[in-house]
Amino acid sequence: MKKKVLIVDDDSLVREVTKEVVEEKNDLEVSEATNGKEALHLAQNNPFDLLITDICMPEMNGIELVDKLRKSGTSIPIIVTSSMLNHHTRNHLISHQSIYFIEKPFSIETLAGTVGNIVS
Repeated sequence: MKKKVLIVDDDSLVREVTKEVVEEKNDLEVSEATNGKEALHLAQNNPFDLLITDICMPEMNGIELVDKLRKSGTSIPIIVTSSMLNHHTRNHLISHQSIYFIEKPFSIETLAGTVGNIVS
């Protein structure tokens, strides 16, 4: 059975590229959400092995998503991707377990390698 990953980003091109890399390089089943609110609903109702999320999104941002998932007891590994990872944001997210960071723009190799290391 393939492992499942949820990709959360309001940019459809970023979701598409991330999905292609994850599916082809790591042979994972991918679901998508356009914001944290959608992702929270999906994650609470489906078992995922990994979540990849942007920070800046409408309705519910990535920080709020991580906080709500962790408060609900979900320990899924999370990769946070953003071009806006300041020191405060990074420290806040590090306070949660199983958080990984990839700064945008990221290379296909970096994304594939990080995902592969986490799900293997």
